[in-house]
Amino acid sequence: MFITFGEVLQIGINRLKEARISDAKRDAEELMLYLMHEERKFLFLHYRDDTDEDHADAFFEMVDRKSRRRAASVYRGQPGIHGTILLR
Repeated sequence: MFITFGEVLQIGINRLKEARISDAKRDAEELMLYLMHEERKFLFLHYRDDTDEDHADAFFEMVDRKSRRRAASVYRGQPGIHGTILLR
């Protein structure tokens, strides 16, 4: 099954919003760019292009890790630094 980069990105944004990430759109975009080893223009040029399940799954794993990290830091009362992507 194929899904577009834009669809994958939107799912990631929604998941981060559900995890109460303050700048979910930017963080999702940064995760996608990190995964693809690309610059910001990639998002505009390939938004409607198909991607494969492997890329989508890797992106969703990164989003889930980001969501869990944020949830854990809020639980400890130590919210992460705005704009910092924590993947551990």
